[in-house]
Amino acid sequence: MRSRLDSVERRYHELLELTELRKQRLLDALALYKLYNDADGVEQWIAEKARSSVTSVFLGRLPNFCPCVRTSVRPQKVSSISMKFGIQVVL
Repeated sequence: MRSRLDSVERRYHELLELTELRKQRLLDALALYKLYNDADGVEQWIAEKARSSVTSVFLGRLPNFCPCVRTSVRPQKVSSISMKFGIQVVL
């Protein structure tokens, strides 16, 4: 009878260890999901600001995300590649 009780206790402790490991894996997966979600948000913000800055340069003004600079810029041509890929290539 004693050996059976010891066996049950041993398996119970193994089960506790496995549940702790599973819990940690789930918490790690949740943290990774949150990181990817935040990174997607930042990528979208960067893409929006890049489009905004190309449009602003094309229209002759500085982007509005830099409030510390308040000067005007002469209108310049911007290549279609700039508009397509969201980068500033001024011709």
